[in-house]
This record gives sequence, C-alpha cells and structure tokens, in this order.
Amino acid sequence: MQKTINASISASGQVTLHESLNLTTTHRALVTILEPLGHQKIKSKYAGAFSSGHSDVSEKVDELLPYKT
Repeated sequence: MQKTINASISASGQVTLHESLNLTTTHRALVTILEPLGHQKIKSKYAGAFSSGHSDVSEKVDELLPYKT
C-alpha cells in the first residue's frame, strides 16, 4: 500500500497526522520535510515564462532555442 497523507512535524520531531489512517499492521514510512508552516513560497522569476500567447510550448522553445545545422 502506498498512500500520501498530510502531516506536520514539530521542531522536536513530533509528527502529527492531519487525517485519519487505519492500518492493521506496522508499515514503513518516508517523511519529506517541506517548507515551514506559514512560510510564503518565493515566486520563481521564471513563473509564467510561457504566457506570451503561444498555444504550444514547443513554439516558444523553438523561438528561444533555434535549431542550427
């Protein structure tokens, strides 16, 4: 079984699950540490780079990186 659930982890390492989880036996788990709660993500300077009206990303790529023979 593979399932992703929302959780938080305190500075001391205490993990709190934010949804119920019913397991009948012990399972292995991986913990991925994300940005701190309440931390605003920094918008990438590349966000929206393809909002130039091109209907296809490949058109923009071809414009930026012309193929040379």
